[in-house]
Amino acid sequence: MWALTTSPLPKASQVPFSHFIALAKLAHMYGFRLAREWALACLYTLITSDYSPLRHAPSELFVRLLHLALRCSDARIAVVVQSMWSDRIHIGQLPAGPAIVFAEEYDFRLLLVHAYYAQMLRMVPGRALGKLPVADDSGLSPSQKTHILEGYYSLLVYWRHLRDNPLDIPLSESSTCSSHDMCVAAWKDRWTYTAEYPIPFPSVDILRRLRFMKTSLVEDRTLQSCMSSRCRNAALGALVKKTHEIGDNMFHHFDL
Repeated sequence: MWALTTSPLPKASQVPFSHFIALAKLAHMYGFRLAREWALACLYTLITSDYSPLRHAPSELFVRLLHLALRCSDARIAVVVQSMWSDRIHIGQLPAGPAIVFAEEYDFRLLLVHAYYAQMLRMVPGRALGKLPVADDSGLSPSQKTHILEGYYSLLVYWRHLRDNPLDIPLSESSTCSSHDMCVAAWKDRWTYTAEYPIPFPSVDILRRLRFMKTSLVEDRTLQSCMSSRCRNAALGALVKKTHEIGDNMFHHFDL
């Protein structure tokens, strides 16, 4: 409590990270505006630093921070915490279940869809269509399992569509290419080859598949020799844009 009434306020280094959440909560509760802003600013600085405690924190700490962000209406902290929680779920450092339960209760849609996506991938690797397993210890409700199934089948169909239909090369009227037909032919050929290349990712892991395709196509010698730089850059840009669009609108696939 001394930090709330000290003037000037102590440096962030003088207060353990584990105390900042309680300090911000108490300052908000008792109307210490300057102390609350100081505690929230310190928290934001710490969680966005190279030594962020969120890099190794358990799910419970993410929950506490998001509760605080909601209580104090701090969008900056909410965005960072959701992003780092999603990242650690995707790389397998944290389970998706706690994020699904929390995000569904408090309507954090971005966190929810990333947690659903990660949980889906843990349930389907190497599995045949129609045999999606649901672990007994997943802790998910029947409704949550249904959302995962919906995402699984929707993404499976969508990947097949993308695989079989190369993206168009966007060219404005002012940036026409004299060899555009050859560029289109080369792009479609290498798209099909790369999309069908055997990689150790399930078909529904559409984001990782598209990132793999982008990396491969950037280095593709055929595209470098058979496409103009204008068409090649436009095509690769379309692939990057499509990947972002899918990530930003993933909730549609899970019927959220």
